[in-house]
Parts: sequence; structure tokens; C-alpha cells
Amino acid sequence: MYRAAAAALPIAESATDFIARLEAMSSEERLASSRRGAFSRRERLIWVSSFPEEVPLVNGEFEWIALGGADLD
Repeated sequence: MYRAAAAALPIAESATDFIARLEAMSSEERLASSRRGAFSRRERLIWVSSFPEEVPLVNGEFEWIALGGADLD
């Protein structure tokens, strides 16, 4: 049962392949991709570890985490 369910899951891109894809982008393209939700949480963490200087912070927290938990009412 579990094996059949696991077989239906898509195979994740390797971290090495994703880093190569990040390196092919400009910093503006990486930021825009993150902001429009094109990166999964795993991919954002790979981006952070590969390009820490370009990841925006809000009050010392990663932008997507700070905005995701913000009370905008």
C-alpha cells in the first residue's frame, strides 16, 4: 500500500540540479521566483544556503516567513 502511494509521488529535483538552476538565474530572477511562490520550502532553504546575501529579511526573519505569519488585518 505505501509503496504504491510513494510511487505516485513526483521525484524531487536534486539539490545539485536546483543549485545549477539557481546559478543560471540573476539575483533579481531568484528573488522574483521566491516572491511569486515558484520555490518550495525546500528550494527556498537551498537558495538561502547558496545565496544568503540576497535573501531579504524582515525584522531579522526570512521575508517569506515573516509575511506568512503577519497579521495583516
